[in-house]
Amino acid sequence: MNQILSVRSRILFLLTLVLLEFVIQPLNAQAPKREFRAVWVATVANIDWPSKAGLSSVEQQEEVISILDLHQANGINAIILQVRPTADAIYPSELEPWTRFLSGEQGVAPEPLYDPLDFWIQEVTAGEWNYMSGLIPTGSTCQ
Repeated sequence: MNQILSVRSRILFLLTLVLLEFVIQPLNAQAPKREFRAVWVATVANIDWPSKAGLSSVEQQEEVISILDLHQANGINAIILQVRPTADAIYPSELEPWTRFLSGEQGVAPEPLYDPLDFWIQEVTAGEWNYMSGLIPTGSTCQ
């Protein structure tokens, strides 16, 4: 009888050690010092920014700040911004027209004139962001 209890005690002890290992190991794990936690800000069809075409430059800039504040509060540390929605651009270019998703009409700059991409870059570098990237997808819309 003592031998059976001794074997059961040993098995129970070993199972307890194994279970404790699974509980304690995650507690000891350290979060990486740097993680890439990004959000893609889509400009095509006014999906994310600006919320609608025809906003003033000031309203567009306020939306940029709101978007950055929201994502930073949620632990995002990187922004991937769609800079060429549909063969056009959100920045001044000699090769591509202004996107219609800013002013409502392709080729028309935001009023008053400013460089939205430069504004995004300035806001990101002024904050506690680790990364910013410009995304240039190839695509079109049916609008």
